[in-house]
Amino acid sequence: MTFEDLWNQICNAPGFPEGAKKQLPESLSDDTKKLIVKRGLQSSSEVVLKAINEINNGSVERIDVLVNRQLRK
Repeated sequence: MTFEDLWNQICNAPGFPEGAKKQLPESLSDDTKKLIVKRGLQSSSEVVLKAINEINNGSVERIDVLVNRQLRK
């Protein structure tokens, strides 16, 4: 599965912000995109939503750093 295919599925997750659908992929590094594909839909959806929530609650970390860090755990 490609990142784009998986990303389309992630974007359909309940609670996924509409504005993030197009903006987020541009903010993710190739390394993070590879990790998303490796971890799969369920795990990646949870991690991306958690990172978005952290930013919405005041985190100043870049989305790429937050997602990458969680995927590597």
